[in-house]
Amino acid sequence: MNISPFLAQKIVNNLKATLNHEINFIDNRAMIIASSDNTRLNDFHGGAAHVMQIKKPLFIEYDGQYEQTKKGINLPIYFENEIIGVVGVTGGIEVKKYAEIVKAMTEILIKEAYMNAISFQNREKHRHIIETLLLTPEKLVEEKLFDLDFSSPYTMIVAKSQDNQDLSLLFPFIENLLAAYPRVFFTINYAYLLVLTPRSELDLFCQNIQKEVWKKQNITLHFGIGLTSFVKEDVQKSFETAKQALYWTYQKNQKATIAHFRQMDMGMIISTIPKSSKKLFLSNVFKDLQEKEVDWILSLLKVFAKHNGKLSVIADELFIHKNTLQYQLNKIRKLTGYDPRDYHDFSILNIALLLHEEEEIMFRGASYE
Repeated sequence: MNISPFLAQKIVNNLKATLNHEINFIDNRAMIIASSDNTRLNDFHGGAAHVMQIKKPLFIEYDGQYEQTKKGINLPIYFENEIIGVVGVTGGIEVKKYAEIVKAMTEILIKEAYMNAISFQNREKHRHIIETLLLTPEKLVEEKLFDLDFSSPYTMIVAKSQDNQDLSLLFPFIENLLAAYPRVFFTINYAYLLVLTPRSELDLFCQNIQKEVWKKQNITLHFGIGLTSFVKEDVQKSFETAKQALYWTYQKNQKATIAHFRQMDMGMIISTIPKSSKKLFLSNVFKDLQEKEVDWILSLLKVFAKHNGKLSVIADELFIHKNTLQYQLNKIRKLTGYDPRDYHDFSILNIALLLHEEEEIMFRGASYE
């Protein structure tokens, strides 16, 4: 493993702040690649060359004892049982007591940097796989190189927070959480968590993520589970249906926060209607009504639908007299031409309610582009 000058300088700065001594980081060519003394950068360090030969710490007793060296302690730095460099602390005999601290701190910082690099590579790999499957699945010719084996079908899950929060800060947490699940890929795009999984117990899988995210981060996640994909070309459809299921958890205003596309009943139809047709249908129902009037009608219809048209229950929830409710329902009939108390007319109004709610959710940003 080769240490970059950037990482080496970061290590030097950390050690310098702790020890208040001049620090050098020397690579496995015995060249100083980072230093608290800029004049020594890119110098050969004879003491470090000797340390890599003897594989032991070396205390240099006076300046110049080895080529281009100063008095101080020089320590071999190991990564996975291999010397990858030397760290030197300039000073008198007192710096010897820092030897083990310096060595331990340096090796911890290097391991941390390595783990961060591996984590970043995995994140990019997962992002690349998911985006390729969603946009250009034909490019994943050698799918086994990416640990994708469609002998077990995959399902796309799309999740977002109840308050449309930025989930990118959850990346390390989700990464640790999903590390326990083999062959599961995920990425986060601002407010959306996208998971591609071959697991069959999808509800339990989502519940576990939901529970841990709430417990550790106090964030409620809603999940949409798409259709199962048996070949890589089907992942796009799994993704689209997962999005539609996710919208449905918001539209229905249910306590349930996990929705399967297969279980969406009317939502399965609503979500597939072209946007232009939705707008035309809404304009036909609400004609030239003002936005304030439409909002009032929809808020009343929502309660009407919730209680299956039971007027006394609806009136109680709205804190109005039953006669007042009858007057308001008559007003809806007058404004729209549809009477909520008529079965056929209510079906039209209820579809308008569902379409309007979907438009509102889309407007609030509930779509992944």
